[in-house]
Amino acid sequence: MKWLLAPITLLWAVSLWAQKKQLDVCDFNNWKSIDQFAISDNGAWVSYLQSPFKGDGSLFVVSCDGQQRYEFERASKSIFIHNGDFLAYQIAPKTDSIRSHKIKKTKAENMPIDSLGIWNSSTHDIRYFKKLHQVLASTEGSYWLAISQKPTRIVADTTQQKTKKRSKNDTETFLLTLYNAQTKAEHTFENVTEVCMAESGLGFAFVQLATDSTATQSLYVFDTHTEKTTEIATSSGAFAKPAMDFDGSQLAYLQSADTAKTKNYDLWHWSHKQDSRKLTHTILLPPNTHASIHQNLWFSRNAKHLYFGTAPTVIAEPKDTLLESEKVKLDIWSWTDARIQPQQLAEFKKDEKQSYLAVALLPEGKIVQLADETLPEIQTFDQGNAEFALGFDETPYLRSQSWDSDAGRNLYYIDLHTGARKYGKRVTDFAGISPQGNYIYWFEPKDSCWYTSSIRTEIPIRHKIPTIVYDETQNTPEQADPYGTAGWTTHDKYLWIYDRYDLWQIDPTGKEAAIKITSGREHNLQYRYLKLDPKALHIDPTKPIRYSIFNLHTKDAHFGISHKGKMRQTPAQAFSYSRPIKAKKTDTLIWTRENFSTFPNLWISDTEIANPLCLSDANPQQTQYNWGTAEIFRWEIEPGQQEEGILYKPENFDPNKKYPTLVYFYELNSDQIHQYHNPKPSRSVINRTVFVSNEYLVFVPNIRYKTGYPGESALKYVLSGSRALSQASYVDSTRIGIQGQSWGGYQVAYIICRTPFFRAAWAGAAVSNMTSAYGGIRWATGVSRMFQYEKTQSRIGATLWEKPELYIANSPLFMAPDIQTPLAMMHNDNDGAVPWAQSIELFLALRRLNKPVWLLNYNGEPHNLNANSPNGVDLSIRLKQYFDHYLKDQPAPIWMTHGIPALDKGKKFGYETTQ
Repeated sequence: MKWLLAPITLLWAVSLWAQKKQLDVCDFNNWKSIDQFAISDNGAWVSYLQSPFKGDGSLFVVSCDGQQRYEFERASKSIFIHNGDFLAYQIAPKTDSIRSHKIKKTKAENMPIDSLGIWNSSTHDIRYFKKLHQVLASTEGSYWLAISQKPTRIVADTTQQKTKKRSKNDTETFLLTLYNAQTKAEHTFENVTEVCMAESGLGFAFVQLATDSTATQSLYVFDTHTEKTTEIATSSGAFAKPAMDFDGSQLAYLQSADTAKTKNYDLWHWSHKQDSRKLTHTILLPPNTHASIHQNLWFSRNAKHLYFGTAPTVIAEPKDTLLESEKVKLDIWSWTDARIQPQQLAEFKKDEKQSYLAVALLPEGKIVQLADETLPEIQTFDQGNAEFALGFDETPYLRSQSWDSDAGRNLYYIDLHTGARKYGKRVTDFAGISPQGNYIYWFEPKDSCWYTSSIRTEIPIRHKIPTIVYDETQNTPEQADPYGTAGWTTHDKYLWIYDRYDLWQIDPTGKEAAIKITSGREHNLQYRYLKLDPKALHIDPTKPIRYSIFNLHTKDAHFGISHKGKMRQTPAQAFSYSRPIKAKKTDTLIWTRENFSTFPNLWISDTEIANPLCLSDANPQQTQYNWGTAEIFRWEIEPGQQEEGILYKPENFDPNKKYPTLVYFYELNSDQIHQYHNPKPSRSVINRTVFVSNEYLVFVPNIRYKTGYPGESALKYVLSGSRALSQASYVDSTRIGIQGQSWGGYQVAYIICRTPFFRAAWAGAAVSNMTSAYGGIRWATGVSRMFQYEKTQSRIGATLWEKPELYIANSPLFMAPDIQTPLAMMHNDNDGAVPWAQSIELFLALRRLNKPVWLLNYNGEPHNLNANSPNGVDLSIRLKQYFDHYLKDQPAPIWMTHGIPALDKGKKFGYETTQ
């Protein structure tokens, strides 16, 4: 731990722009990110993790006034204990140490592992625990923790009196320490296999293996009040999934008497109210059914309901005596399959562990099966306390999901006491139940209205609102999604729903007319309710209501607070804000604030957002670099119709210079103008900050689509915006490049087929042939690609056999002879979203036509490069070299002029130029 002087002094560079550095790949690791921020219950302390792109990060803990600051090197995954009196945090080994051991090919069991630190915020003392396996700590005010450590020695085999080597079939054990951070009391137990903690932190349960030759297991409960351990049960079989209720007075667990590898489990229940050394009662399950080992047990918050999973009784399979060469390996694709074979294979492990939710009603001693094969998905409410649940069944629509993204699912209301199901209504994803279970609500795409229905009357009520409540900007052939709901007010009295700008209050009984709560539409402002208490079930309109506010024209953001009919707003600023996090016991908020030039540092204030204070300064070095600015650029797409995009300029922008320009796009991006872009390795697209720092302009235009003509739509918006921008005196109209990935990559490929306007192009993971892509598979999920062409992003709006001319007209491959722009592509052979054969088709066509084209395939990489892959630095270098050559007349590197032969793979990279 380091003690740092505070408050932070923000250093402002005084050097001239001309003295500032331009960003390069060597600067990536100097940039930090911050995340995992949290605030203690009493609002006294704030923690956040600050990490470089690669290497060792640090956990910072700052007092709410910014006067005290502590740094814990290599720390992460922290939790405040008891109001912030203590902080538990995980400490990783040094990155260099891990790398050194990997080079030496150290065995996994001998690799350095994490440790745990527990920091006292008053004395600043730290208690360390080495070889950390896991830690359990409560957020409800307890000082107790359960700390699991990997064994410091191998348990001796007492029958042979020699050290026993661990085999792959051995049960993993650990050393368990139950530790009180305040009193420093410690209780240790060896050979523990599982541990659980009551949410309150007032009780623990654990399973321990015998150290003798009996191979028995014992289940224990530890009472934090008495600090005594009680044995609950002993078995030669196995215990699994122990779970306690909130205060630790009840315990549920699975137990199997089977000693073989294949086990069936029964559900058991124990309570402090009974004999503390005996099992109080067994809850029997229906015939041919056992409790599932693949689903956790949990109690409702009021401890009356015990939820668990069930599965068919497992029957041991006969020993496999066939050789691999003697086995038939076959997938049969049948038109009757609800899910096609690739999807079944992708979801095989999930299917293998399928469990069905059941509930034990403890006061009644009764079990109710809630889910089954006909209704597999169940949603509970009010922390499990509610006397009802919702069930969702998409089984009847699974087959049509291959081509219909609006297929929907059936919704059922389930009575927890009887298991009776009501409704069976087909709904979209936008459906639910009020917190007290009085009303079902859903959005009906057919008439684009919200509906409510009383559980008692089951009569649907359509709510007429004088504005559009579905997404006005959505322009795909599928039904438009609603803007959603903010929640229900106290006692299920009203439901608050959104339109594009405002919140509306509707009466679920239909007796009162809808009321507009905010005044956003009149001022082009978008209001969204801020739920500061994540456990709150209702919105209490008698208390101050807080909103985030976004100006749809200027893109500025701020906060609003309404109370007793009056709205007060903080000043609008050219920033975007993260959702605030509130301290549990005080009116203190933390959030981040950012724009293109401002890193999202952490801020703190009261809930009135008065006198905010910045608590972090993660990247003071930014002042040494030529950064940039972001502004909205608007142009006329056609007479009377304006569109907008984001224009990024270098910090040292000179209006008398002419700049090369890169155009990047996807769909609608202008609302993200105030987003900060860390300088970091590319996963697939240009880093706007890096290129702007190197004196490029970057333009990101919006695109709106016409069904059946996605390529033509992209051409219309991107080309008209780029031409409008090229008229500016500071733009070099002969040096404009274009880049995009995935859907953006497709649009790049299409656009250069239709115009020679752009001097160079880069298309990542682009579909080039819609006729072959339509019948393909998204291999990451195993689903058919048909739905995205008919209903979603590709926007054709018809099947291939209904309108083949549209599939051909929108396919760059068929226009390859028209391409005059040099094209580089990245498409990786493990792409699970777009088959990489799509880029191969276009590459081979352009190669045959003797047109300049390159294809980068990062072996084994997915659709976008893995975040920590070294390939990101390589891609960043090649992106910049490519555009520097075509847009800045820099010499071409060897990889562009001569390629890299397969024999030189991994040995030579071709970054150097031929000159």
